[in-house]
Amino acid sequence: NGLRPTINSYMYADKVALSRLAERAGDTLSAGKYEKEAIELRNMINECLWNDAIGMYGVISEEGEPQNIREQIGYIPWIYGIPNSGKEGAFRYLLDTSCFLAPYGLRTADASHPEYMRSFDHECLWNGPIWPFATAQTLTAVIEYLHTNNEQTISAAEFMSLFLTYAYS
Repeated sequence: NGLRPTINSYMYADKVALSRLAERAGDTLSAGKYEKEAIELRNMINECLWNDAIGMYGVISEEGEPQNIREQIGYIPWIYGIPNSGKEGAFRYLLDTSCFLAPYGLRTADASHPEYMRSFDHECLWNGPIWPFATAQTLTAVIEYLHTNNEQTISAAEFMSLFLTYAYS
């Protein structure tokens, strides 16, 4: 529930793809419409889902309150080139053992948060355990970041360490 970096990033990518498809089909009107919608969504993601308090993209509750927990889903905007400059510091949390980095992979949530590993009455747990799907998305975000940024908060060697841990797990 609420507004999430995942769904909004996917919708942005869809708008970009639709714009390019319409352009290739010669439909400049639709291409322009989808491009405009993509730009608006990108701006809203950067404006609304970036959470300065946690230093990364985060979830907004149904009540409109920013959630104060770092989750791996906060890296998904990088897959699609959504972040504007100044947000690169979020990658330092991937290398922090008190946050995401664990001996056997990346946690889905920040281990330093008071509700880390809290029990829930349902099967969809984003409360901390390693989840290969989430790690794969995060590593894809790191690859995109490494290919598109000159100043890097995380190095290629650090990425390879994360990747090898993922592969071994």
